[in-house]
Amino acid sequence: MIRQIAEIIQKGRTFLVTSHVRLDGDAVGSELALYEALRGQGKEVVVYNQDRTPQMYAFLPDAGVIVNRLGPLDGFDAVFVLDCSEIERMGKKRRGSPESGGSSTSTTTSRTTTTAI
Repeated sequence: MIRQIAEIIQKGRTFLVTSHVRLDGDAVGSELALYEALRGQGKEVVVYNQDRTPQMYAFLPDAGVIVNRLGPLDGFDAVFVLDCSEIERMGKKRRGSPESGGSSTSTTTSRTTTTAI
């Protein structure tokens, strides 16, 4: 699994990083850490959350890059969903929902699994 994720990152150029609704510190911290790691490799990264970032996490480095609006998902090579054990906790933008705006195949990571959705 780790090799698959590394290959996706190596081959990809544009990534979406997101987490579950009703954000907590684990979610925001994980997103921003992956954002930094991918940007450090010269990748384009969008961090999206359905909910606004709670004010208590605004002090985190790069917290200002998180967006709450997102267009179609077709422009991303992969999507990383962090700290999210159930697809329903992804919110309105998950693939298959009317709000998703596209039908791209994305790679999703959820703590211990990698799944194409």
